[in-house]
This record gives sequence, C-alpha cells and structure tokens, in this order.
Amino acid sequence: MRGEAGLLEIIKQLQGVEIAASAWEKYIFPVRVLDYTSDMLDKLCLSGVIGWGRFSSPLHKEAQKKIVPTRKSPITFFLRETGTGFAPAWVEDIIVAKLSHIAKDIYLFLKLQGASIVTFLKT
Repeated sequence: MRGEAGLLEIIKQLQGVEIAASAWEKYIFPVRVLDYTSDMLDKLCLSGVIGWGRFSSPLHKEAQKKIVPTRKSPITFFLRETGTGFAPAWVEDIIVAKLSHIAKDIYLFLKLQGASIVTFLKT
C-alpha cells in the first residue's frame, strides 16, 4: 500500500483492534504503507476522516483510580463514518452521565449529525 489511501485502507482493516499507542507509528503503519509518514496520519485525523481512542474497559483495579494515558495505552483507529459501532455501551453511559446539560446537547447533535468539520479554502 502507498500514500494516504493506503494508510486509510490499513486503518479500515484494523479498526477496532487495540494496540499500544506508540506501536502504531513505529511497528504497524510503516511496515504496511510503503511511504508512510506521520503527516499522513495527522492529516487524516485533523480532516475528520479517522478518529482514535480506547474502547476496551479498563481493568477493575484501574477503574478505581484516575487513568492517565501513556505510550503503552491501547488505542484503536477507526473511520469516523463507521466508528460509532466500536464503542461499547458502558463508554457512552459513563460519559453522558457526567455531562452538563449544554454538553449533553452538543453530544446529541454530534451523535445525530456526526462531526462538523470546517474546511477553509484559500482564495
């Protein structure tokens, strides 16, 4: 595979698979995308085409303390158009319960409409 299109295809194939955050750019993408650079991943994330996160439940002992992301934290990448299906129900329940009423309105908008990405064209 080559270029951003190749990276997008790899992410599509691996979406939902959680791997240590630091391993994606060091071991996963470079061996699957011939001309991989981190700029490709940045562009796909910033444009709203792909997202990333941790969807697995933290270990019981971790749930009792504040979880701080590290390079070893398992994350996955996903296509935003299909990404909502990867988050388990417990993630949504926990997050929504802690939101203010304004944040809940924003959450509902995003859930129904998806990300609202603004692009600026040079004139």
